[in-house]
Amino acid sequence: MVKKGVGVIIGLLVAGVLAANLLPTAINQIVSVDTSSWDSGTIAMWELLPLLFVLVILLVAIGWALDVF
Repeated sequence: MVKKGVGVIIGLLVAGVLAANLLPTAINQIVSVDTSSWDSGTIAMWELLPLLFVLVILLVAIGWALDVF
């Protein structure tokens, strides 16, 4: 049980470091897309993508933590 907990903590730390390095770049690229020719509904959905990225990462981390305990 302790080995699983340590493994999850290390996995979360590695995922956190990768997310901290990669998410800002991904979010900047998503925000800088030219949406002038898109309709308003598509633009609204596109603007929610950065929030969805963060939510997915948090949900995966919570899933890992609950799986161990």
